[in-house]
Amino acid sequence: MIGLLGGVSGVLGVLLGPLAFAALTLAFILPWFAFKSFEVAIDQDVSVTGLMAGLAVFALAALAGIGQIQAAAAVALVAVLAFKHTEHAWLRGLTWEELRSALVLLAATLIALPLLPDRAIDPFGALNPRALWLLTILLTGASFAGYVALKALGPERGLFVGGLAAALVSSTAMTIDLARRTRSGEAPPGLAAAVARPATP
Repeated sequence: MIGLLGGVSGVLGVLLGPLAFAALTLAFILPWFAFKSFEVAIDQDVSVTGLMAGLAVFALAALAGIGQIQAAAAVALVAVLAFKHTEHAWLRGLTWEELRSALVLLAATLIALPLLPDRAIDPFGALNPRALWLLTILLTGASFAGYVALKALGPERGLFVGGLAAALVSSTAMTIDLARRTRSGEAPPGLAAAVARPATP
């Protein structure tokens, strides 16, 4: 019903103008906020998942109504809602150090990378700041993906998934990452050696 209302609002917004769409959006948002506030008071559940899901469904339906089909966003929304309980359990186990590492990686990717020049800065044309920074992000991201895999899947399956993520970037990066994890005790030495050992013909 929220999707239908959003789609109709998008179509009427095209026909009647942006002010009509704004009025229809407010006509949905205000009662929706009031209803969810009443629901929270009754159920004593302060989760905002339902509130945000309703707003997202309305917005996606409005975009679909004006011809801007956002199928990928709709699929992502359904996936987030389907794994809500798993995500809550994962977030409860998240530490500040892990969150800080993720934020640093995001800042390096979304803030620092676009600011770097995408051209060689040395006389030989070999040093491209953006390419070098992108390589750094890929190596760091592979290491972080390995850490997440180890924590989520355990030392055996997590190590294989982390090794695969590192191998997609560089086999050398995979070997270095596995050696570091073995030295720090994150991965069993025998298992790390089995993952890092090249296949024999």
